[in-house]
Amino acid sequence: MHPARTARRRLVAAAFVLPAAWLVPSGAGSAGAVPPSFFTERVQPLLERRCVECHGADTAEGGLRLDSLAGLATGGRSGPAIRPTAAEQSLLIQAVRRLDESLAMPPEQPLEKDEVAVLVEWITGGAPHPDGPIPAVAAPAVAAGRGRDFWALKAP
Repeated sequence: MHPARTARRRLVAAAFVLPAAWLVPSGAGSAGAVPPSFFTERVQPLLERRCVECHGADTAEGGLRLDSLAGLATGGRSGPAIRPTAAEQSLLIQAVRRLDESLAMPPEQPLEKDEVAVLVEWITGGAPHPDGPIPAVAAPAVAAGRGRDFWALKAP
């Protein structure tokens, strides 16, 4: 086959394959995935030690429970706490990194960097849970409660 024709075919193939790779969530492949045991060995003890006192069965501050799959999946009043494979967009990570003072958790003593890293690694790796998968939820286009304040919805 002619070298120019081969190069053209490779270029056309790359034009279809590379954009398709962007459709796959980061961490969805085996390279970024964490083993299912990661939750029980590293994440669950961290949540129990630092979070469940305020976000558990007895007290679910902000409507958030971090002691069960259902609680992790639904989140609290601010929305879903975890977006599997999207740690930076997960409210849990934003809270423990204290990016927003109103969301900063835990309130008294911040998590250590290595504790935050465990949560980031778990979420980036797909947030596997022994009781099943945490469904990926798209972030709302407009923050809850603020949709009615949109300028186009106000009376003239």
